Amino acid sequence: MAARPKLTMKQARFVQEYLIDNNGTQAAIRAGYAAGSADVTAARLMKDPRISRELDKVRDRVFQRAEVTAEDIVREGWAIATDPTAPHAARVSALTLLAKRHREFSDKREVDVRAISLIANTYGVDETELIQEAQRINLMLKSGNND
Repeated sequence: MAARPKLTMKQARFVQEYLIDNNGTQAAIRAGYAAGSADVTAARLMKDPRISRELDKVRDRVFQRAEVTAEDIVREGWAIATDPTAPHAARVSALTLLAKRHREFSDKREVDVRAISLIANTYGVDETELIQEAQRINLMLKSGNND
């Protein structure tokens, strides 16, 4: 099986442009692809495993330079999620990111209690309290109150 060729200059430019704002369409345009089909081009590029690998490599280098680890991000997310003085929207966002990290969250805009249980067990926190908070947030989301 032959190795796939490296990224073209335009593809490499797309990677760099994408990292600016995570907007594939705009990244494609800035990288020199046709504006009229930039959304389709961006979707195709984002499915390319070589592009994905390059994005991951560059992001890893950025995190290494900043000396930020995944554990740091999880710890900060946890601090926000459990801070009773934080706005509800920030707490929901933090819980969402933590749940996504554990691949237990769907796009249905609800906090999966099983995911919260997994998070609680993983990080050694009180599961009952966290589940109650997740249930409270679910009710808030269902009522449309996202303050």
